Amino acid sequence: MPALFNGDTGDMPVEARMVAIALKRERYIDGSLYDHAREHREAVERSLNNDMLRLVDNTKYHIMYASPVTDSETNIRSLKTRMSLTREEAATLAALRIKVLEYENQNAEPCDWLISFDDIRA
Repeated sequence: MPALFNGDTGDMPVEARMVAIALKRERYIDGSLYDHAREHREAVERSLNNDMLRLVDNTKYHIMYASPVTDSETNIRSLKTRMSLTREEAATLAALRIKVLEYENQNAEPCDWLISFDDIRA
């Protein structure tokens, strides 16, 4: 693996590094980052575990997020202190992702995308 910057001793491919960073900074990943995460899962999980995080993969909806290891498991504080998605947030995100995929498959322009409160509640 060629160094990405002066003094780089990392051994992760660039895609795996991008995924690990996104998982540490964002609430979730999807799309191409999700695909890269699956391809480089072992390296991504190792990077997350080094920061006291675990990878959560929802294969049904093709999203992943990093969840902090709980205090009961270790006395070391996680890098990411934000709580993971609630059940309602994950369900809403999944519903929105399905709608986006439907609109993308129909080649609809993003300005024409619409989701109702009834769709979200369902």
